[in-house]
Amino acid sequence: MADRLRFIFTAAKGFSPISLAIRLFTWSDVSHVGIQDGGMVVSAESQGIIEQSLDDFLLGRVTRYVFEATEEGVLHLDLDRARIYIGTAYGYQSLPGFFIADVAEAAGKSIRNPFGDRNASMVCSEFALYSDRDGLVPEWEGLDPETTSPKKLCKRFRSGGPTFAQLYPPLRA
Repeated sequence: MADRLRFIFTAAKGFSPISLAIRLFTWSDVSHVGIQDGGMVVSAESQGIIEQSLDDFLLGRVTRYVFEATEEGVLHLDLDRARIYIGTAYGYQSLPGFFIADVAEAAGKSIRNPFGDRNASMVCSEFALYSDRDGLVPEWEGLDPETTSPKKLCKRFRSGGPTFAQLYPPLRA
């Protein structure tokens, strides 16, 4: 387990159809999240869940928010547990379901992602939730990995709590 895990929320620089779609359909300034452990970042990318250097992760992206695990957060987070998903495919098919779930939530209803597939693929925000070793991160209470978009996850980080501290300034502008 790392002692200073960081969660980096980004959006694509320039034109990226996936980033644009995520930001438009979820009404957000973020479209991606990765987990930094030292000089490496683990995240769900177009080729699936991978581990890459921080520089490679940030290439072509604008950093919007960076949150670092507090001492309490370090007790709950386990990136090695999440790393078992490296090689899992990216969940393109589940992306429309985030929009449907957001619309339903705005209407006061809670639904599952109709296109989610917990066993075969993941998107970045879903993967990030799997770093919570025992389901004890209070900021993430009640979040369903299948309906948690990067926007929804970032909103929970920004709401404050004992597990994460927002860093200023971002790692890269």
